[in-house]
Amino acid sequence: MKSIITVTLMASILVIAGVVGYLAMRSPEQRVITQTETITITSYIERLKTIISEITVTNTFTITVGSVPAPAVKPELVLLKAGATHYEVRILPGGKRLIYLEPSEWQGNSDVYSVAGVKRVGHHWSHFLMLSPGRWLTDRVESEGQNLVTFSVLAPRGRTVSYFGCWSFRDYFITCAIHHLWVEDDVFYRYVKTSLIVLRDIPEPVGAIWVELMNDPDYYRTAVAKTREGLIVYDMRGVKGHALKEYTLEPYGWIALIDPVFEDVRGSPVLVPVWSTHTVHPTVCNCPNVDNIELHLLGFEERMLKKGEFFELRYLLMVGTEKSNYDWIEQAIQKAKPVIASIEGGGS
Repeated sequence: MKSIITVTLMASILVIAGVVGYLAMRSPEQRVITQTETITITSYIERLKTIISEITVTNTFTITVGSVPAPAVKPELVLLKAGATHYEVRILPGGKRLIYLEPSEWQGNSDVYSVAGVKRVGHHWSHFLMLSPGRWLTDRVESEGQNLVTFSVLAPRGRTVSYFGCWSFRDYFITCAIHHLWVEDDVFYRYVKTSLIVLRDIPEPVGAIWVELMNDPDYYRTAVAKTREGLIVYDMRGVKGHALKEYTLEPYGWIALIDPVFEDVRGSPVLVPVWSTHTVHPTVCNCPNVDNIELHLLGFEERMLKKGEFFELRYLLMVGTEKSNYDWIEQAIQKAKPVIASIEGGGS
C-alpha cells in the first residue's frame, strides 16, 4: 500500500540546534533567502530565530511500504561520548561498536562497522560535500574545510538512537544532517536526512554535491548498483577514476560494496536513496588514495550556484553481515520502510 507521510514541524524551537535543524526540514521553495547582502553563518542563524515563529511547514512524500513480515525485536543501542572528541554507537548487551563518530575532528565523519566484524566496513561522510574545479574551494580539502556549527544527541539510548549536526564551509554554505540508527536481524541501519543551503553566490561553477562511504584502495573487490537502467556489477580491481554516474537511482535503488579483501571485515555496506530534491546518481570512485561509493545530486552537471539554492537527500546506509552477495539487500530495505515511515511520522 501507499501511505502519505506528512511531517509538520513545531513552530517553537528553543535552542540553536533546533533552529538550524528546522531549516533542514523546510520545503525547498520556502528556503530561498531574498535579502541581497552577504550572509554570514551567525547572521543567518539569527535571522532564522526571528522568522521561525511565523512559519508552519509541511513536507509530504510517498513511501511504498508493501507487504513485509512481522518486524523482529530490535536490540537496544547506546550513543555515548566515549572520549575527548568522539562519540560511539554500541549495541547492547555486550557493547559491540557500530559507529566511531568525530563531530569536529573529522568534520562529522565516522567509521562504520558491521554487527559481526571487528574491522570497519567503511568511513562514512554522511552530510553533503561540495566540489568545484575552481580555487575558491580547493584551497582546502572538502572535509577539512567544513567546521562544526552545532551538534546534539537527540536520543542517546533505545531501540533507535539519533543525533543532529550542522557544518559550514566559511560563509558559502551550511550542511546539516539528522541521523536515526537501529539494528534488526543483524543488519545495521542508519537513516540520514541531510541538507545543504547556499549562503551566498558561489564564485565558480560547482561540479558535485554528494555523500559517500570511502575506504582504502582495494578494500572491496566489487561494487553493485540497482539503477533505473538495470543491475550493474562493477569490478573495483585494477581501475582508476570515477564510474557509473551516467546511471540514476530511483527511490530505494542502491549501490553496494561486496567481496572484502580482508577476512575480518565481515560485512558489506549499501547506500540507498529514499527521497531527494534532485535526481540521484550512483558513483564509484577508484581514486589514488581511496575507493568510494557515492550518491550524487548533480550528475555530470557543472553550474553556478546562487544564494538560497537548496539540496536535500534522505537515504539509508545499511550494513549487512553477508560478504560475497547482495541477495539480502532487498529484504533489508523492506524491513526498513515501516521504521522510516514511523520516523517521518514523528514516531520513535
